Amino acid sequence: LQLPFNPVYTSINERNLISDATTDNLKHITAAGVNNFVDGKMNLNVSSLPDSALIRITHHYTYADRKSPNPNLHVSSERYWVVDGIIPAGFSATATFNINGQNSMSGGYLDNKLFQTSFTTNREDSLVLFYRKSASQHWQIDTAATLNTLGNHNDLRASFSTTFKKGQFTIGIWDHSKADTII
Repeated sequence: LQLPFNPVYTSINERNLISDATTDNLKHITAAGVNNFVDGKMNLNVSSLPDSALIRITHHYTYADRKSPNPNLHVSSERYWVVDGIIPAGFSATATFNINGQNSMSGGYLDNKLFQTSFTTNREDSLVLFYRKSASQHWQIDTAATLNTLGNHNDLRASFSTTFKKGQFTIGIWDHSKADTII
């Protein structure tokens, strides 16, 4: 198929009619401020918006792959995010990812396998946020990410904030007691 232009964004299943173990939001953002992508499971605080932006956040209820940069650093087997859209030059925002490893129905069961070890010693301070531009790359620790343990290092809840960018994100955990397997 030949097109007289280069597409900058394509998508399928925008109305969520295909069962594909994902939930997502597509938003047309026209002003700075907080945007809650409820189904995409991410919050976006837009600080600079020179032109409108079309942003799609897709939350996958499965693992992407295990391309970890370190054998003691384990990628979540429970979820990852894909961020895409039409983003104008000069767009600036902070993305926030909430982590919940509790065994409860109020937002839990999303990340509980990350904290399960033979010694149950892993807590929020062992978490990392991974990023990569596309699935063809290995996961790298997002060095711009800030971990917030929400005041308690032992309740299995936390959040990461990082610079907004297109690509894929997931969470991981340092665990020296596990072999490099899907957690």
